[in-house]
Amino acid sequence: MLAPDALNGYADLEYDYYHMHHNTVKDVVYTAFREYHPRRYFCLGGERKRRHKRYLKSNDTIVACFPTETDVRVYNQQSVFTVHSSVKRLTEIHEELKKKEKEKEKENLLFEIIIPHGCKKSIFNELFICGIGHSNVYPDLEHLALDIRKINPWA
Repeated sequence: MLAPDALNGYADLEYDYYHMHHNTVKDVVYTAFREYHPRRYFCLGGERKRRHKRYLKSNDTIVACFPTETDVRVYNQQSVFTVHSSVKRLTEIHEELKKKEKEKEKENLLFEIIIPHGCKKSIFNELFICGIGHSNVYPDLEHLALDIRKINPWA
């Protein structure tokens, strides 16, 4: 699991959480694909020079953000995204944050959850009893059929 506030804090960003249409996220996206934009874009004056300075600030940045478009699967999975204009890996950033001592505690960016193989079936059954099945995570007919088979194996 990823702690989005720790990632955005590492990048010295203004907010803990962003949405995809925020200017900061747009700058990071633009910076990630800057080689596909014509050089003349940066040769013009005024507003474009100010925008170029903003883009340079977004270089080598990773931003955690929420989607703005809603898809049933994205909604059910409570999906969030990271936008990268950096080649750094999240594990590298995690190690940097672990080494850097804060006043009270170390900042954790990534959390690993290990589910032992022998427990998977019982955890899946407990989740199913709580109303969380295949069709909640993957809302399509194939996964709905898997849930129906789980309830009624003769179906």
